[in-house]
Amino acid sequence: MPPHATASNGISLTVASDFQEKINTVEIQRFFKALTNTNTHMSILVLKKQNTLSDIEADYLELLLNYLKQLSNKPIGLEFLSPRDKLADYAISHRDEIMCVIDKKPDIFRKIGLVNSKIIAILKQLKSNSVLTIHQ
Repeated sequence: MPPHATASNGISLTVASDFQEKINTVEIQRFFKALTNTNTHMSILVLKKQNTLSDIEADYLELLLNYLKQLSNKPIGLEFLSPRDKLADYAISHRDEIMCVIDKKPDIFRKIGLVNSKIIAILKQLKSNSVLTIHQ
């Protein structure tokens, strides 16, 4: 959590992914249940251009969107962002949001530091956002 984080009238949770893999919703559900009595707004940030999703990526996006609609009685926001490097700019302009980033589970090479996740490397530079990372 960044030092400026405070309780407010509402919580915004943005789930960011490129949707190359199906999203494991178990962790999102656990986090959302912890926010049950809050005014939570949810949105999805697709880390690709809008018209470039493959059929399978579009299916994974649709599955997550339908799942989130079941959790919330509010509309779910949907934005597209490309290139992925603009994630840092998005995060800076949405400082009050919790960024939920979906990332591949670290393999042995990431664990020993030979390979890095591009998304995590971008978000490590930010000191202004609360970040929830889901590895799958």
